[in-house]
Amino acid sequence: MKYQLKAYLFLFCIILFCIISTQTRSQIILGTYPSTEEKYRIIKTESLLSNLNWRGIKEFSKINSGHYTHEQKNGLIDEFEYVKQGYTNYFKLKSFKGDVLSFESNGENQNINESTNYFNKQIWKNYVNEVLPEIPIKFHIDLENKIDVLISYYKLLGVDSRDEYGWICEYSSAGLPPDKRIATINLIKYGRTDLLRRLLDYPNIQTQIYAADALIYVDFYYSNKIQEFQKRGDEKDKYSYLYEYLLDDFIRKKIKQSKDKNQSVRICGNNGSYKVYESFTNELLSDERVQEIPQKYKFLKELGYEME
Repeated sequence: MKYQLKAYLFLFCIILFCIISTQTRSQIILGTYPSTEEKYRIIKTESLLSNLNWRGIKEFSKINSGHYTHEQKNGLIDEFEYVKQGYTNYFKLKSFKGDVLSFESNGENQNINESTNYFNKQIWKNYVNEVLPEIPIKFHIDLENKIDVLISYYKLLGVDSRDEYGWICEYSSAGLPPDKRIATINLIKYGRTDLLRRLLDYPNIQTQIYAADALIYVDFYYSNKIQEFQKRGDEKDKYSYLYEYLLDDFIRKKIKQSKDKNQSVRICGNNGSYKVYESFTNELLSDERVQEIPQKYKFLKELGYEME
């Protein structure tokens, strides 16, 4: 009887151990996430990976279906990503030279703060200087700008973007706007015509044409807004601020100069497969093409790209 009791007790311990072990293997343990409150603090990548329990997450994902990790270290930017199937839990860390550049996340982690998107602007600027060290000083902008503005503006300068002009390009089975087009849309959304005007002088013709068509669209959009105010008989004080978004003679002259140079432009299209074609500024900025610009931006808005 005594030996039988010991056997039962031993068997119970084994079963309990198996249950605990199974539960441990089926529950991922996520560490501590950074937050926007730490945006001015430089975070070492190894330190954050340790806080995240990255090694444990990788091991967990190997033996549990529906959990995936991805690690990429083959360029200036190192990436570490975890995804739970359905994106119900997710984070992505980007690192530059051992420092955390950005961290984005969503999900079920109880340690997540109210906001878990981290982006270090100074590390970003260091990265920009590494990628495009030849950018003239006059084209750099202040780090106090919004993150979306910084990223979009520097994409138009050539950081992390293809050097091509287009509206919808066939990158995969479905056409998508080029990175520089999305960047242009973002600058329109934030009302940064000052930056778009600056880009008319940037020594890259594709960037110049993006800036030109954006300014033409903004002029069209706000001209119509002003007309709406005028038709209602509103006092000019209510809409006088909109005039700053309109094209003045100086900017019109710059756009015309770009057109008249008749420079070659690399364009991409949506013709069944990804290809880069050649066009010219006098064609892309012709009267006929200029009249099509508002409709093309309207189409992008219908696809869900916000501009106001």
